[in-house]
Amino acid sequence: MSMELLIMYSYLLLMNAITIGIIAFTPYWTRKTVQFGCSIPEAEFHTPLLRSMRRRYAGWMGSFGLLLLVVCSAIAAAVGPDRIAIVITANVIVVGLVSTFMYYYYHNKMKKLKAEKGWIGHGLRIVAVDTSFRKKLVISTSWYWLQIGVVAVNALVLALNYDKIPDVLNMHYDFEGNVTRTEPKSFGNVFMMSIIQIVIVGLFSSINVAIKKSKQQIDANNLQKSIGQNTRFRRSWSQFLFAMGLAMVLMFVFDQYSLLFSFDGNLVLAVNLLVPLAMVVGVVLLSIRTGQGGSNLAVEGTPSPEAVEPINDDKHWKLGMIYYNPDDPTLFLEKRVGIGWTVNFARPLAWVILLGPLVIAAVIIIAVETAS
Repeated sequence: MSMELLIMYSYLLLMNAITIGIIAFTPYWTRKTVQFGCSIPEAEFHTPLLRSMRRRYAGWMGSFGLLLLVVCSAIAAAVGPDRIAIVITANVIVVGLVSTFMYYYYHNKMKKLKAEKGWIGHGLRIVAVDTSFRKKLVISTSWYWLQIGVVAVNALVLALNYDKIPDVLNMHYDFEGNVTRTEPKSFGNVFMMSIIQIVIVGLFSSINVAIKKSKQQIDANNLQKSIGQNTRFRRSWSQFLFAMGLAMVLMFVFDQYSLLFSFDGNLVLAVNLLVPLAMVVGVVLLSIRTGQGGSNLAVEGTPSPEAVEPINDDKHWKLGMIYYNPDDPTLFLEKRVGIGWTVNFARPLAWVILLGPLVIAAVIIIAVETAS
């Protein structure tokens, strides 16, 4: 096997394993008051019955992942490196379809079990709100001006040295560092990455604002602990997302300088493989450490003397993961499945936020292609 194929297969297998691992262990990272998209009493999360459901789900997804790794390796070896993109695309589609089917299967089982057990609806329910909660939840958005400065300085250096950039640019490398595609130099392909960098900074700074403004979800059973967990959760992800955005900006800076200084193809390939891999590993490690809403973080607190049930808002979570509530003015809130945040799909602005980046990306691509 050539070094190119070995690197290609190893990267494919590693990314597949990480993706399947994230999906398989998602039920372990959610809040203890939610399981497979259904609200439950926190005491039930650790019962043998729900532990067994989580193990079976993880086992099925892990077994499927192992089988998929074997199949993808065989197919990739058969078609060769020229068609590896097709294999990767098919792999993503299969993983998406199977994981969706498995989730909905267990979501429906959870709904039936909840109805049978009569969980939630008979005890004390309290909505807790902390009026000082918004203070120091995230890093200041002003920090993103540092990234803007990096982009601006980089673009200025390229503009001043535009004549020194080769007339023919190396645009793509194979897994052995050899150039596989070139293009004539143009303002479009030289400064395209600067535009992408601006979009990245705008996207990550917007997520930082969304983290700060997202809906409070505080457990009335232990206010001090819940507030502490959620505060650390938001700040940890705010800091990590800033670091991840900066890493992406610097990676594109490196790629642009490779046009100017003709870096070794193996070095360019290594940077563009290792940086995304490091970010994915970082997401996994931080997810394990924090859990959704900070539920895995060790924070001291005093339990409430009277047990309080979580709010039973399952009716607003379509299929257990899509929040749609016209009566809720909230725009951003925590995901019910997985780690992170989602939007209230009943708010028109949510659709603008979701579709806006896609429209901007499409306009940029069309403009650059037209200019070239």
